[in-house]
Amino acid sequence: MIKFETVFSVKLFFFLLLMAFSCRSTTIQKEAPSSSSESLSSVNDSSASGSSSSWVSSFYTGNTNTLRDLAAAKPLLMGAAVNATVLQQTTSNADLYRQVLAREYNLVTHENAMKMEPVQPEQDVFDFSDVDAVLAFAQSNNMKARGHTLVWAQQIPDWFKNGSFTSNEMEQIMSNHITTVIKHCEDNYPGTVVCYDVVNEAYDMNGNLQNPPYYDAFGSNYIHKAFAYARAAAPANVKLFYNDFSFWDADKRLKVATLLSNLVNDGVPIDGLGVQFHIKTWTGLDDYFAVIDAAIGLGLEVQVTECDIPLQNDQGSDTGALETQAQKYYDLLGMCLARPEVTAFVTWGFTDKYSWVPMFMSGYDHALPFNKNYEAKPAYYALQKALSE
Repeated sequence: MIKFETVFSVKLFFFLLLMAFSCRSTTIQKEAPSSSSESLSSVNDSSASGSSSSWVSSFYTGNTNTLRDLAAAKPLLMGAAVNATVLQQTTSNADLYRQVLAREYNLVTHENAMKMEPVQPEQDVFDFSDVDAVLAFAQSNNMKARGHTLVWAQQIPDWFKNGSFTSNEMEQIMSNHITTVIKHCEDNYPGTVVCYDVVNEAYDMNGNLQNPPYYDAFGSNYIHKAFAYARAAAPANVKLFYNDFSFWDADKRLKVATLLSNLVNDGVPIDGLGVQFHIKTWTGLDDYFAVIDAAIGLGLEVQVTECDIPLQNDQGSDTGALETQAQKYYDLLGMCLARPEVTAFVTWGFTDKYSWVPMFMSGYDHALPFNKNYEAKPAYYALQKALSE
């Protein structure tokens, strides 16, 4: 039971912090297997085909430790979203993909494999083949995993999107899906999944409530129900997260912050906030950290769950642009490391070869720490330097 005085002080802190950052002038953005202990004699020499790096970066220090080894000393989970299709291929390219992923990271996230559409393509028919591929890889390489995601308004199967269900049937669908996914992961890969994004992006980028089919039956209370079912299915030491994006928008910040406060005060079993940093090099970080600090003030853990910082298409070899990108990665990770409540830092992929950015952000590319040849970029050295300090 939370005492009234505690709730009031948390709410007051929360309100003042959010309002302070809502009123400031902001930059508005229109966007939506090697051993882990193996040192790098040269990051780029062992990142891909053995070719030396063409990057000359002010962040390069000569450090030969991998990201995962440096992160473990903090401690921090250093992760990347995984393309399950590439992970399972038997090509030399896929070999490089697996090698760099296992060497540099101690955490994986299902990029798409755990979303409802691929997992339950027909009602009560589950396909865990891609989920299993990611979790088996994590298990065999001494990595942890984030379960992403159990409830989202997008990437849902047609039978669910277009079906007509009573409230009781809708509740059964939710309960069955959440319970089946979690039980499968825990029964087959115990101890591998450390947390689940129970609800993803309840609001759009402008702070408008998105309406998954569950909303029609339960209103916004579907969020409460999802966390309750997830908590009943997951082991006590597995954390439950709410995940969201676009905190450059003041309305969005306030809506999500209010949601978190209400969930905590209502006794909903939420453990943390996942923050997506799909940002540009000019995006201000203070607005995002206003929400992060508010979540911490509510007693929640925080994880950077999806991070990438794209450049324009023609800037892939632009030294100045690459250094600017590296500086943003460095600043962001540094601000996270200054807060022990931030327990993971996950990039949305790790190589530009398989980034979602070119397909969804017209005119942009080159968003991740490794280029399309798996060579480390200045952004990699920036992360390495931040973890070394």
